[in-house]
Amino acid sequence: MASAAPVLPQQSIVTGPAPVGRIAFSFDPEKFTQAAVYVISRCPPVMTRKKLFKLLYFADKEHLVKYARPILRDYYINMDQGPVPSASYDLVKANLERWPQSVIDAFAKHVEVSGMYLSVRASAGTDLLSKSDIEVLNAVIDRYGLRGANYLSALSHRDKAWLETQRNRRIDYALFFDEPEVQAIRALVEYDQPIRDISKECHRHRPPSAVER
Repeated sequence: MASAAPVLPQQSIVTGPAPVGRIAFSFDPEKFTQAAVYVISRCPPVMTRKKLFKLLYFADKEHLVKYARPILRDYYINMDQGPVPSASYDLVKANLERWPQSVIDAFAKHVEVSGMYLSVRASAGTDLLSKSDIEVLNAVIDRYGLRGANYLSALSHRDKAWLETQRNRRIDYALFFDEPEVQAIRALVEYDQPIRDISKECHRHRPPSAVER
């Protein structure tokens, strides 16, 4: 399994790169697929896109303020029904303007999308999910897994992240740190942003692997 981060330290919703000074992470569609399959398989009998996105939102928020990074490393958009992970949304929607067919097909190999409903086609494994990822996903499933999508949506509307962001705009991850006791973690996450930016640039300019070629 991946190592955990330290405790101390139909329509697209793409909004472009993060403005300078904002907290940002690099999204991994394969890790999202593993997280989605993990959650869907543990929340019977049915899962909707709305419910999945809300469960993942609460998991990302909890993991970020506890372990200094979100699980998905996606960014969230303020939508009418609550925060929605942008890249994840477009992958589930099979948006070819955002994702190549190969990435969409890789997701569809594991998750069947039928309108608003999602079900598991095949296991995606958990090798990209760290112990802390699984710990937090389990906690959120235990807490909210039996709740309906509308309940979770209404619950997310109480959060500072949703209340203080304009509709259809990108949510600043800094707003996830809405309690005084987590401000030290926020400072650490912001301090590490230049390192994440450099890592992203290096990844962007690296030679393609044999698989990608």
